Amino acid sequence: TTSSITVPEPGPTNSAPTASNVHISNQLTGTGSAITTAYYDENLYAIYDYNDPDGDAESGTQIRWLQGSTTITQHNDLTTLAQSATSIGEFWTMTVTPSDGTDYGSKITSTNTVEIIDYDADGDGYGDASASMDACSSPSGYTDDDEDCDDSRSDVHADATEICDGIDNDCDGDIDDEDSSLEGTSTW
Repeated sequence: TTSSITVPEPGPTNSAPTASNVHISNQLTGTGSAITTAYYDENLYAIYDYNDPDGDAESGTQIRWLQGSTTITQHNDLTTLAQSATSIGEFWTMTVTPSDGTDYGSKITSTNTVEIIDYDADGDGYGDASASMDACSSPSGYTDDDEDCDDSRSDVHADATEICDGIDNDCDGDIDDEDSSLEGTSTW
């Protein structure tokens, strides 16, 4: 009698991929630098390096965008977080769980958290969109401390030096294009 036994050779094993250099940038070109602030009208990009020891192509990688500590599921697996999805004052992070289509690697959190900010054209520390705070400010740091935006010399609450800017440079309540009294004047 004869007996035959077939012993299969072990098949190839798959190694899970890894992600490195995980960060958020406002630039898509190159690797983009990690940032801590982004203006409200900028897109955010998930930047990372994908590595697989078997040389497998990336397939099914999970990207999660978090506002504060909450995952915003409507942005799952997007490498770009559109500016329309963010608002001034929010803080964003993201995670990457790399996949080669067979195995998932470890979830990696971005090295940076990004705060969404407003422009501050006059450099006074108040964002341009904060009209109530920024209505009478200037690059030199003078503000309308008494919050009256009154340009008359009879202003009993006049600041030591009242300087204003914006569409109403003399802060008299008239838009400069319609204001003939002090149009273009920033001090009085």
